[in-house]
Amino acid sequence: MRDHEVRAAAHVTGGGWTNLLRMGDREYVIEDPLPAQPIFEFVQQEGSVTDEEMHRTFNMGTGFVVALPEEQAERLVAETDGQVIGHVADGDTVDIRGLSLA
Repeated sequence: MRDHEVRAAAHVTGGGWTNLLRMGDREYVIEDPLPAQPIFEFVQQEGSVTDEEMHRTFNMGTGFVVALPEEQAERLVAETDGQVIGHVADGDTVDIRGLSLA
């Protein structure tokens, strides 16, 4: 991670996507998250759970996130099995495709 100037990292487990807020006072804009496994759809339907609560509680298929300079992102993706899922902006929330979590 040092070779790619990673600025922050967070596990998206045990608290869901709001764990990104531990990386610093920024807005984390997630535009292209990894696909959620079918179990999450089952839990949401059977438990009548809202989209917001699903993302606040579960990782929805993404386990680990790093924040790094944009120019380093593609290089890191090429060396791993990861993908660019979004970007960092000024703010203090996590925004997943228009769903705001604070």
